[in-house]
Amino acid sequence: MKLVNGSTTKDLRYFLLKWFEQQEGPITVTPIGNWEVIPTDLVELGKKTDFPLLYPSK
Repeated sequence: MKLVNGSTTKDLRYFLLKWFEQQEGPITVTPIGNWEVIPTDLVELGKKTDFPLLYPSK
């Protein structure tokens, strides 16, 4: 694994994409629940507007 420890014109998305491209087979993701959305009053609004975009019904 290479660590990014200097200045670059590439952002984190670039390095994440390159990591994903190098993986073989499915990638298993396990939620760890160590973050929250702040301000909390926007959580329900975000669920209503963004959830259908991220997970459209079939």
